[in-house]
Amino acid sequence: MTDAWSPVSGLFLDNETPFDDAKVAELQKEFGASDAVDAHILRTRLNDSAAVYEWHKANAEKPNRNEVRKQIRKFQKALLRLKQCYAAMGEESLSFFWKADFLAFPPSFDPSWKSSFGHTMEVIGDKPHEVGMVLQRPHHEQSLIILENYADHALSLLKPIPGGRPKNQAIDNLIGNLANIWEEFFQQKFTRLNQARNPVSKSAQYVTRCLDVIDPKFIQYHPIDESMKRVRKKRTSKIAGEKPSQVLT
Repeated sequence: MTDAWSPVSGLFLDNETPFDDAKVAELQKEFGASDAVDAHILRTRLNDSAAVYEWHKANAEKPNRNEVRKQIRKFQKALLRLKQCYAAMGEESLSFFWKADFLAFPPSFDPSWKSSFGHTMEVIGDKPHEVGMVLQRPHHEQSLIILENYADHALSLLKPIPGGRPKNQAIDNLIGNLANIWEEFFQQKFTRLNQARNPVSKSAQYVTRCLDVIDPKFIQYHPIDESMKRVRKKRTSKIAGEKPSQVLT
């Protein structure tokens, strides 16, 4: 049996999960878990939360929908400017601009041919009826229209996200999961009492201990008070009687 959470299986091997039996026993002793607590279930829940955290952290660098929209809009604006500049060129300018089309045409059918301008030959059909095609002026002009339509279509699919990406989504998610574990297994209220960035409340000390195991570099350089504040606010705003999820993903 593996302790890794199934949707991210392979993230942790059996002998590489952050929380082993000894670390779980230390947490139980330090923070007064009930003798009735199943240490294996507690260990599995802690490692589930760590696995979800690692997944979120690994994906945190990917641009969110608003950032993707911004990148495509930037390209769209550059493309519009290019089309405007091209449309403003007179026939004399265009005739000089497209002279290279005559130089970029292959003398014979050769699939390995490449022009000095970067053209390659696209082979169409099957032997012995193959033909070679090289992009020239009409294709390039058509490409400007196609690219503009592609950009319009992509933006229509990417609806803006109100408020952008939550701050420190990975750590907020982890602390939310640790809070669920704290109240379920240690039977104590989750509070965020910190002073001068040092954890004072038992739950804050517990979160710090867990982070020392899961991601010691994070806890070394980032205060957790703001994340605990956001998690506490979200938890206290829950509908009365609503049971938190076992593992937030």
